[in-house]
Amino acid sequence: MDVRYLVLSLFFLASCMPSPTVSEGRLSNSSTTSGSNSGATNQAPPSVAWNYLGKLTTSITINVSNLNNAYLVGTPVENYLSDASNFSNTDYCLVSSYPVGGFNHELRSRVVPISYYDFASKRIIKNFRIDFQDTTNSSSICNKQTKVRNTTGDYVIDPTTPVTSSIHYDSSQICLLCANMLIASRVRIFKVEPSSMNEIPGNLINTTNLNLQVDPNYSATASAGTCTNTECRSRGFDCCLENQCVRDGTQKPAASSTYSSLFATAEKERLQNPLAYLNYPQIYYICGSSVPTSGAASEGSSSSTSAQDAMFSQLKKDLSCIEHLKSQSTVTPFHNEVLNKTYIASTDCLTASGDVSETFYYKNVLKRLYSTCGCNRTDLSDMIISCPAYDYVVSLKDTSGQPARIDCYTPPQVPSVPLQQTISVSSRSAPHRFFDQDGIEKSPSEATQQEGDLFEYLDEGKVLPIQKNFSMNAILGQMSVTLDKALPAKTVPLELDQVYLISTTSGYYTPCPTCARDSWLGSFTAFPSSANGAGLQAVGHTTQRDELSTNTSSGNYEDTIFGRACWLPPTMIPFSHSSQTTAKDQRQNRLQTQSALFVNGYQRDWFGFNKNALIGSFDGISWFAIGKGRIVRSTSKKLFLAINAPFADLAVPTMHVVRVAAYDGITQAAQVDYDPSYHQFHPYQNEAGNCQKYHMCSTDSECITQLGWEYVCADVKDLVTSWPEFDVNGNELASSAISLSLSQILHQKRFPTASTKRCMYRGAGSICHTNVSSLLSTDLNKTKILTCAPNFYCANTGSSGVYNNKIARYAAPLEEIPVSRNHFIGKDANILGR
Repeated sequence: MDVRYLVLSLFFLASCMPSPTVSEGRLSNSSTTSGSNSGATNQAPPSVAWNYLGKLTTSITINVSNLNNAYLVGTPVENYLSDASNFSNTDYCLVSSYPVGGFNHELRSRVVPISYYDFASKRIIKNFRIDFQDTTNSSSICNKQTKVRNTTGDYVIDPTTPVTSSIHYDSSQICLLCANMLIASRVRIFKVEPSSMNEIPGNLINTTNLNLQVDPNYSATASAGTCTNTECRSRGFDCCLENQCVRDGTQKPAASSTYSSLFATAEKERLQNPLAYLNYPQIYYICGSSVPTSGAASEGSSSSTSAQDAMFSQLKKDLSCIEHLKSQSTVTPFHNEVLNKTYIASTDCLTASGDVSETFYYKNVLKRLYSTCGCNRTDLSDMIISCPAYDYVVSLKDTSGQPARIDCYTPPQVPSVPLQQTISVSSRSAPHRFFDQDGIEKSPSEATQQEGDLFEYLDEGKVLPIQKNFSMNAILGQMSVTLDKALPAKTVPLELDQVYLISTTSGYYTPCPTCARDSWLGSFTAFPSSANGAGLQAVGHTTQRDELSTNTSSGNYEDTIFGRACWLPPTMIPFSHSSQTTAKDQRQNRLQTQSALFVNGYQRDWFGFNKNALIGSFDGISWFAIGKGRIVRSTSKKLFLAINAPFADLAVPTMHVVRVAAYDGITQAAQVDYDPSYHQFHPYQNEAGNCQKYHMCSTDSECITQLGWEYVCADVKDLVTSWPEFDVNGNELASSAISLSLSQILHQKRFPTASTKRCMYRGAGSICHTNVSSLLSTDLNKTKILTCAPNFYCANTGSSGVYNNKIARYAAPLEEIPVSRNHFIGKDANILGR
């Protein structure tokens, strides 16, 4: 698709362009202003409440085989757990009572005190986690006599305690034949003592307003919730499946009724073979530690013995081929060299290129291994990258020593990520990830060329650039491992959903040493240096072009905007995403649109960061400022580190030393990109995002004074954009687009101040509407954010001769550039990036 058409379809058919005179603005009734950012409360509720599936309530309903945690929160809970003796090394139990059939039944569930750091309220929060699904620990911890306080304050045996047969630890056992909702008559918290469980008095934690219902019909909508394998294993479960902690081989809810005939068959097979459950993923939870490769039959199938023998015969040959490949391998695991290594053939392993269509061609054998063991990819190279290094294992032999059963083997989990890592980040690390021409993420050393159009210089002096239209590779730099090329963002492995302190301990950044100094005054430059990951700072400025004055950064005002403007990573430019059938097409469309906006001037806005600063991301798209220190909670298993600047290939190849450590809960550091409650150079302020200070505003005149005529003061809370989605491993999801406000694409997902007015960029390259009369809106704010700033006009993207399709890529003094119309001053000068 022509990129200009993509811009047309996404951006209201128009973009702002510079004008020699002030022209009438244009505006839009676009749906991009229809969202809202309601935010979230940061204060604990005054009384005890449930926090269940992300909602605060006094009444919750769980299924009889509930697999989601619930939390008890509120000021009384926090006050109670603030006492160290109540928080540390202490067990609790939740006891809910149900009058069923004229008898009192109790559901007892283990309760765990937990704590976490809340970034919004900047404090440690403590509450109770209720482990409904942890029946094993519940039965061992909560199997004690309950005691309550009498009128004199002494603990005595609870007279309402039911007989032992009416005490349950599994909610499905409360009433096996009930069809109506089971409603708790009361809910209480007990502290576990050596010989009893003592009820926590109501004057400390009052639970009389809480209600807990159990649905015996599996109709409660309790499918949300979150978990991780690490968390689940620490609590005695095997893995996290479908956002729930489960044990391998346990029966799924309602499976016996949904698959009645298949369930009976599966249970009979389990009597003969305990691993038979692996053949029935629709009935049992399967964590993937061992997946059978033989003997599986679907419901209603009457597969003959001869057919099974034929399948198993092929499987044995597959095993033999895999063993043959391993014997010739020089690396571990052997999978990593299958695509490039030349193998010698064997009886059961065809290796000649002419055998690619044969069943036992070695690559087909390996693909069969991946597919059988549960890899959901179809391309072999994608399988090797995305799925575990599966192998076959002989789990049973016959009397002659031959394989009688062959299973898949899933390699053990990779050792946990170190609590502290020291990372070297090259100054040539661009805010983008490396994908090869097939759209597969790799290291530059593993691929011949980066995806997208090739960018290169024809000469060592970098005055003869060759670039295609709307090329992101030309903006960031062609990525390679050679010393004269750009590098992708540095990748750091992390634990999911953990709090980290990321800090730059040293580093110096020089953007383009070969570029000419400013033509007005040799002390000025469009590319000033910066240190320690903080980026360009607004430390003195002048509008005079021929005098140094107080400008201590040496950046000219025309290109650096006094160090006040916030610069967007080119891959974070909004209004550029649309869903496509493959992640590669989705990404390439987005990158081309972003480059079209960038080359026409949309390079900075209120939600960007200091130019040249160290920035981070958990997906390579949504970036956040790091600088000298930043506290963040991981949203994927990967952290990407880069420099917030284009033209990474031209920077001096120095290193930034970055420390990534699990947050200790004590060290103070920035928690947002910019916090207006601290002055610009406060120790808790984020120096990599303090440019956002100059985007705070109440009136247009403030924006013009601080940043220039390209900015207007507008309320930006309702401005939304389509944005890509990613899984926990940082992989982009195809055919996906979500609508987010601009504040929500930031890592903090909130405004760090009550005001949501910002100096919004409305200059060249920004999106506008061509027909003000079609808007028919009295919303002045909506009109402002879709109207060009003064001295700019709204041009239809179909207009010829008004749009750039390439970026100035000359990295040498002007007198060395062999082009016509080579201006030495003004914005028409052939300066890198203009």
